[in-house]
Amino acid sequence: MEMFTTLVKKALRKGKRWGTICFLLSLFAIGSVLFSNSFSAAPAGGVEGQNKEKQKLDFKKLRKELPAKYQRWLDEVTYIISDYENQGFLQLKTDEQRDLFIERFWLARDPTPGTKKNEFKEEHYKRWEYANKYLGRESYLPGWKTDRGRIYITLGEPALRVPFEDGFYNHTMELWQYISNTQHHLPPGFYLIFYMKDGMPPFRLYRPLTDTAYRLLKPGPDVKPLDEDTQFEFLSKLGYDIAHAAWSYLPSSGGFGTFGSSAAGMESEQLIGDIWRARNLEEESRKDYVDATLTGKAEVEVEVYFRTMTIENLVRWFASSTGNVFYDIALKIEPEDLEVGKYEEQYFINLDLNGTIKDEEENVVDTFSYGLEDIYLDEAKFEQIRYRPMILMFRRALIPGNFHLDLVLRNNVSKEIATTSAELVIPPLPAEVPFMGNLYLVNKITRISEGDKSSQRVKAFQFEDLAISPSVDNIFSREEGMIAFYQIFFPDEITPQQASNYLLSYEISQRGKMVSRVEGSLAELVPSNALVITLYQRLNLEKLSAGKASLDIFLKNMTTGEGVVEAYARADFELVSQPEPECWSYNQAIIPYDSPQYDYFRAKLYMNTGDYAYAERGLMAVLGKNPEHFPANLDYCRLLLLSQRYDELIERASPLLVNSPRHPALLELIGQAYLYKNDYQEARRYYERLRLERPKYPPVLNILSYIYYNLKQTEKAIQLLEESLKLDPAQEEIQERLKKIKSESQ
Repeated sequence: MEMFTTLVKKALRKGKRWGTICFLLSLFAIGSVLFSNSFSAAPAGGVEGQNKEKQKLDFKKLRKELPAKYQRWLDEVTYIISDYENQGFLQLKTDEQRDLFIERFWLARDPTPGTKKNEFKEEHYKRWEYANKYLGRESYLPGWKTDRGRIYITLGEPALRVPFEDGFYNHTMELWQYISNTQHHLPPGFYLIFYMKDGMPPFRLYRPLTDTAYRLLKPGPDVKPLDEDTQFEFLSKLGYDIAHAAWSYLPSSGGFGTFGSSAAGMESEQLIGDIWRARNLEEESRKDYVDATLTGKAEVEVEVYFRTMTIENLVRWFASSTGNVFYDIALKIEPEDLEVGKYEEQYFINLDLNGTIKDEEENVVDTFSYGLEDIYLDEAKFEQIRYRPMILMFRRALIPGNFHLDLVLRNNVSKEIATTSAELVIPPLPAEVPFMGNLYLVNKITRISEGDKSSQRVKAFQFEDLAISPSVDNIFSREEGMIAFYQIFFPDEITPQQASNYLLSYEISQRGKMVSRVEGSLAELVPSNALVITLYQRLNLEKLSAGKASLDIFLKNMTTGEGVVEAYARADFELVSQPEPECWSYNQAIIPYDSPQYDYFRAKLYMNTGDYAYAERGLMAVLGKNPEHFPANLDYCRLLLLSQRYDELIERASPLLVNSPRHPALLELIGQAYLYKNDYQEARRYYERLRLERPKYPPVLNILSYIYYNLKQTEKAIQLLEESLKLDPAQEEIQERLKKIKSESQ
């Protein structure tokens, strides 16, 4: 039943027929349930049992009578504890029962029961602590009680978080975007806006249906309450996402001025309701432990909804025609491991992929999320693929270096998860000596025709006008044969004439003996002045028997004698008597190779790996094309700070501050530069301006205290530290510093 409720909600968001009517009916039904629940009695021997006895309980009174530590615990879990669990907990009579309940509460949510670690509990308290530390500073409320705190604790860190400072036309706002966060049966991607109503804290959750975009803007002659065109125009200046979200939290729904924009506001309201009700989603599965605790049972079985599936991966890197590095990911899911949902007459698949790239020092260099929205199949298409493996293919940019890739694939239909990893060793480019890149063993290669415009987008495992179908598990048959696909990299100084002296040799071996060899000169294959060449060779497998085999490719310099092997590649494969079922695929398109976004992205990667020289080249390339690129300017300033080039930082950042005089990052960077130059007077100026933007931010208060201490203004330094400790009493180092300064001043 729960699954079909979710599917109905998805259908409403997709704009199905009668969607608005069904939505209103569902609101009526939900409202009726909530109304009736608010007057229902709670059980004595199980919550439902007490409802049957119609015994009225005052839950507010029961909560007030709880010992303080259990009241605090209910505060801590208020956004994840279901109504059934909450009412059950309030009826417990002894601390022993309450402690047992709390233990079972976390066990019911443990994704890895039986281990010492409870990942769910750890993640929850990380969110709780973050909310209290950072999300209540502008308010008299503790962070967990704010709208931002509630969302953060419920859903976690958003994929994107964009602040909008108080402007001439707009109030202070924040745009949060969740991507591939399909927990709680929520859409795979959606926005949320928090704003200061009438310019006054705290941040409040904006509701497109009832607040309207006018609330985000400052009233004036240019912005009128009923003039939505003007409101949209001003919000669009801040960015497409904030303008769209003001009318609809769902990126796929109609925004301002589109068909269905009114219904989009109602869909956004339903999304908010789904988030608020998320804590009750698994209520049915947790009733047993609640009832068992109420009735005094010492043991209770907790059903865990956490399963794993198996996948195979193929990860290969290559250099594009522009000389930049990318890598391709192929994930193979066998049909028996891919659970598919069905709604009405259609089958659907919903998956998402999350990845993390780390360098050799375990520094996180890149993270990414790809959400695959529902893939719908009618009966005929489903029958075509139901017994065939599925391959998911992705492509992403990278830089040379040694990296470890971790991947997490989630099936949002079956609630299953799969993890896999790969190593990426990418040598510096251009090459110092000839070498071969990753070797792909391929089932088939398709040439993309000029007229096929839909295929002109850049996709994984696509090279110029060639699209290859990689074998993830390297299994082939005699009948189909095999194709070797790879790249050769030459040093800068090599000439086409020298390249023509090379010979390629393909040798297939089985059981320790060479079975076949194919050779050919490189002269016919190398374009003039090509330093990177992409090659493929079809190989006949007729002489092989079923079983393991290997392919060796040698690049020989034939200038003298029998030649010298200068580059080499090897791959193992398996030959089977019958062809494997043909895979069907999903391929994620990316932006073209020549996009300036890649220059900036790679510069960020170099900064993350600590290679500041390459990072500077990349940022200068971006700024050379677009001097007004603010994020690149900001990162260049950060790079100058890391490189201890403080005067250059001040010179570059000061003009930026003229156009953005209240930008916190710029103020902090210039303040830090003066601080490292020991110019405390100038550092004080910028940190005091930063304090106006972040009045309740302990790190700023602590640095200002240090500045005033060095300016011999001890009382001011003490005052700032005391203010910082009021905001965050757990700062042990700051407590010690305060004691030291006070003792010196006496």
